Amino acid sequence: REHVLVTLASLCSGSESNSLAVVNAGALMPVARLVIGTPQGSTRLWALRTLAALISSSEQLPAAVMAVGGVNALVQRLSAGDCSAAESFSCLLAVAQLARSDACRQALVSAGALVSLTPLLSSYAPTSSSSFSSGASSSSSSSSSSAFSSSSPSSSSSSFSSAGSHVSLVAQLATHTLHTICANSLMNREAA
Repeated sequence: REHVLVTLASLCSGSESNSLAVVNAGALMPVARLVIGTPQGSTRLWALRTLAALISSSEQLPAAVMAVGGVNALVQRLSAGDCSAAESFSCLLAVAQLARSDACRQALVSAGALVSLTPLLSSYAPTSSSSFSSGASSSSSSSSSSAFSSSSPSSSSSSFSSAGSHVSLVAQLATHTLHTICANSLMNREAA
């Protein structure tokens, strides 16, 4: 499974046509199930990375992820509290991509994402102010591709944790995602 997920994540990363082909082949639901049905480890990490790659590659895919229960799976994974920093980052990356869609944002709120995201603000808080000053939005988006750059499952954890600032990226991405969900929800309410 792990090697298949690594391949899927690599194929889907930045390729809308590959991502749509993967979804049309019926792989989305099994990947979403692995997010909540797999113990901590590289299989679950690559399932999260595959979902994040799929969601970010096409504006059509957040709705597809929502349709197969992927929003609930991601929120459950965040709230379970048993994720490594790499898993939390990959899960947050997928949630942040989902938060760009109005429908998914509402589904995230309904699924309890705000409650699940809040503890991550302090769980992965930086140990010094200098590690937090790298910039939340630019740092998290530019490092998202490096989070997927590992080509072998065995090196995935070491490539993620090689720099001390990666753990603070979880807190930064959680902050960014909470802001996106809340700010856009408020704007939609005011417009209505």
